[in-house]
Amino acid sequence: MAFYVYRRNQRIEEIRDLLTAQTRKRGDTLPLSSYIYVNPQKFPVSGQDCNDESLSVIPTITFDISPVQDNYCISVTDKMLRENTANSDLSKNDRTISHLMELIFNQVAVMNPKEHVTFENGKTFLNHPWKFGFTEKDCPDVGGGKRLYPGIQKSVRFIEGPSGRGYNNPALIMDAKKAAFHEDIPLIEKAKLLINDNLDRKLSDIALKRLNHGLKGVFFYTKHTGYESDHQISGITEHTAAETTFETPDGKKITILDYFESKYKIKLLYPYAPLVRVRERGRSNSYPMELGWLRPMQRVTIPQQTPDQIHKTTRSCAVAPGERQDNIVRGARALKLFGSDDNEYVKNAGLFIFKEPVKVRGRLLPPPKIKYQKETAAVRDGKWRTPHGPLLIPAECDVWAVYALVPSHEKARFDERVLRNFAEAFHREATNRGIRISNPAEIMLLSMEKDLEERMKNAAHHNCKFCLIVTADSITTTHKLIKLWERELEMVTQDVKLSNALKVVNERRVVTLENILLKANLKMGGLNYEMDLEGILPRDDTKNWVRPGRLFLGIGVSHPPPSVGFDADKGTPSVIGYAANFKTNCYDIVGDYLFQSSRREETVSTMSEVVNNVVPRFAENHDGKFPRDLIIYRSGLSEGSFSTVLTHEIPLLRGALTTLGAKNVKITFIVAQKEHNVRLMLERIDRSRRPTEQNIPPGVVVDTELTHPSFKEFYLNSHITLQGSARTPRYTVLVDDLNLSMDELEGMTYVLTYGHQIVNLPTSLPTPLYVANRYAERGRNTYTAHLYSSGSSSSDSGASMDYGRLAHRLSYNSTKLGNVRVNA
Repeated sequence: MAFYVYRRNQRIEEIRDLLTAQTRKRGDTLPLSSYIYVNPQKFPVSGQDCNDESLSVIPTITFDISPVQDNYCISVTDKMLRENTANSDLSKNDRTISHLMELIFNQVAVMNPKEHVTFENGKTFLNHPWKFGFTEKDCPDVGGGKRLYPGIQKSVRFIEGPSGRGYNNPALIMDAKKAAFHEDIPLIEKAKLLINDNLDRKLSDIALKRLNHGLKGVFFYTKHTGYESDHQISGITEHTAAETTFETPDGKKITILDYFESKYKIKLLYPYAPLVRVRERGRSNSYPMELGWLRPMQRVTIPQQTPDQIHKTTRSCAVAPGERQDNIVRGARALKLFGSDDNEYVKNAGLFIFKEPVKVRGRLLPPPKIKYQKETAAVRDGKWRTPHGPLLIPAECDVWAVYALVPSHEKARFDERVLRNFAEAFHREATNRGIRISNPAEIMLLSMEKDLEERMKNAAHHNCKFCLIVTADSITTTHKLIKLWERELEMVTQDVKLSNALKVVNERRVVTLENILLKANLKMGGLNYEMDLEGILPRDDTKNWVRPGRLFLGIGVSHPPPSVGFDADKGTPSVIGYAANFKTNCYDIVGDYLFQSSRREETVSTMSEVVNNVVPRFAENHDGKFPRDLIIYRSGLSEGSFSTVLTHEIPLLRGALTTLGAKNVKITFIVAQKEHNVRLMLERIDRSRRPTEQNIPPGVVVDTELTHPSFKEFYLNSHITLQGSARTPRYTVLVDDLNLSMDELEGMTYVLTYGHQIVNLPTSLPTPLYVANRYAERGRNTYTAHLYSSGSSSSDSGASMDYGRLAHRLSYNSTKLGNVRVNA
C-alpha cells in the first residue's frame, strides 16, 4: 500500500537540528546508510576469522564506530525535488532526500528496541505483536524452536501523483511481512527440537549434520562465569563433554565434563550431547550446549530451515488481500505511520502522512485467443481449455524409453504393470495429439540411482531421443542429477512424480496426463499453440505486437543464497538465464544459461555473449535476416542499478549488434520488478470470498499516479492469484528506440504472458522472461549437481573460476538440445 507524504513549509535545517540534538543527547551517531543509532565503540575482529588468507596474519582488525564531527545540511526546494529525485538522466538523481525520509520514518522502531527489531531494506518486526492487535494465528510455531513474527517493510518512492507527468510526490510504500525467528530458549532445548532427540546418547552423523545446518551462525550467551558472554556458533563437533579433554595450566588432562564440575560446581546433565564450536580471538573453542541460551529475535537463515518449515512459512505468509490490509494497518500503527498525528519525528521534520492509501484507476486489458492446429480456444476469466485434436506443431520421436526409480517399499502400489499402463496412456494421448511417436524401446522399474544412470547412458548410446522417468515423491535429490545427465548425454528427460503417474493410471486424471504430454511435446521440439491477436483492441496493429522480424529476449538472474557469517562461499557463481523467440515461429521460445561472479545485478560481462548466441540463430531461422526490433525484458534489477544498465549494459549491447552487422536493430529495454512493496488491491474487498475473488483479476494495468515521473512505467497484473495477495510486476522502460505507445507496451506484454505453452493460464511475467528465469534456476541446479557428482565444492576454484569453460561444460547452446525448450 502507498500513502502520500506531504512536505510542510519547514526548513530542512530544522530536521537536521532535531536529529542532531537527539543524537548528541544520546551520545550516538546517526548513519544514513543503516538507519540505526549505535553507541561509540570499537569492534575487534581477528584476522583469522576472516575468509581471506591475506588477512589471516593480522592479529586484530578494529572497526572504530564514532559520532560524526561535521554537521550535514541539505536544502530542499520543489525544483530540487523535480531535478534530483526523478530525473530521466539518472546521473543527476540523488537518493539523499529519500534516505532522510526513510530515516525519519524508522525512528519509532529505532528508539524502541524493546518493541521493534530493525533489519535491512526498511524491514522491522515486532517483539510483542499481541500488543498491536496480532494474534497467535499471526505468529505460528513452524517447528524446530522457530516462530513467525509479523512486521512491515517500508520504503520511500517518488511517483507522479495526482497531477500527472512532470510532477513528483514522495510516497511511503508499506507492505506486511512475516519472518521466522529463533525462539529465545536454552540451546540444549533448541537442539532437541531440531532433531527430535533427548540427547542422552551420542548422535549419528546424520543427526550431527542436521544440527549443524540448524545452528550454524546462531548467537547464544553463557553465564557460568558470573557474567553474560556472547558467542556465535561456527559449527557442531562430533565430540562430547564426556570424552573431550584438554590440558590444565598445571599440566594435567581433564575432560570438559569434570572441568565444569570441579571449577564451576556445574554437573552437566547431557554429557553425551555434541559440543558447539565457536571462534574467539582467533582460536576455536567448544562449549557444552546446556550452558547456552539463545539471544532473542534472531532471524532464521535459509540454510537453517527444513523443507517442512519453508512450506509452513510460505503457507502462513500467503494471506488474502483483506487480511493483508489489516496487517499493514496494524504494522503502520505500531510504527506510528498510519497518519502522522502521533509521530513526533515526522511532525518535527515538517512532513505529513495521509491516512488514506493512494487510490488509482486501472484498466482491464482483453486477452488473446489461443490457436491450435485445427481449433481456437477462447480465454474466459484468465483460463481456457485445450481442445481435443492435434497440437499446433506435434513433435516426432522414433526412439524413447520409460524408467521408474521406486524404492522397494513403494513397489506394492507401483510395480512394472502400473509403469507399463502409464507408458501406454502417455503413448495413446501423444498419438491423439498428433505426435508421431513409436512404442517405447525400453520400460524398466529400478531401485537404485546408479542403475538409472546406467540405463540412461545405455539408452543414449542407442540413439534414444527422450526418457520419461517416474520418481517416487520421497526422492528429492535425484531430479538435479537427472538434469545433469540429460546435459551430459544430450538426451531430453522428463521427470514425473510417482503420485502424478498414479493419478493417470488409477484415477484417469485427464488434466494431469495432458499437462505431462504438453511438456513432452515442447521438450521433443514441438509447439502446442500460438496466439491470435486480431481485433484484440479496436485498432489495426494489434496483430503486429508479436510478428516476424521482432525478437523478444528475456534475461533473468539466479544468485546463490546468502551464507552465514564469515563462511560466505565466494566461489559460487550467479547464473544468467536467457530465452528468446529466435526460431521460425514467433511463439517458440528457447533459452540457455551462462555464469558470472556472484551477487552482481548487472550482466555487463555476459551481455555480449547472450547477443552473440541469440541474434545469429535468429538470422539462421529467418533467411539470414537480422531482427528489425529487439525487445528485452530484464528481471533481477533494482532501481539503483538502472544507471549502470544505461551506461554499460546498453552500450555493450549496441556494440555487440554492430559487431554482428546488425547495427540498425532498434532496441526497447524493459525492466520487470516483482520485489517491490506496492500492492494493488480492489477498493472494496469482500473478505468472505476466496482469495482469487478478493484479488484483482488478470489483465489489470495501472499507468498513472503510482508510476515513475520520468520513465514510461506501468503495473500489469497478468496472472490469476490462487492464494495470498497478488504481487503485481512493475515494468519500467529504460530505452525505447521504437517509441512504442503505452497501449502497445502494455498489450504486447500482456499477450506474451499467455505463451507458456503448458499451463492454460497466463503467467505473472511475459513468457520470454518467465522462461529465462526458469533457465537460470536450471543452471543453478545443474551446477549444484555437477559439484555433487564431481565431489568438489564451489570454493575449490574461488575467484579463479573460468565461467566460459563452466558454461561450455554445463549449458546447452553447443549441444543437440540447444534448439529445444528442455526446462518446460
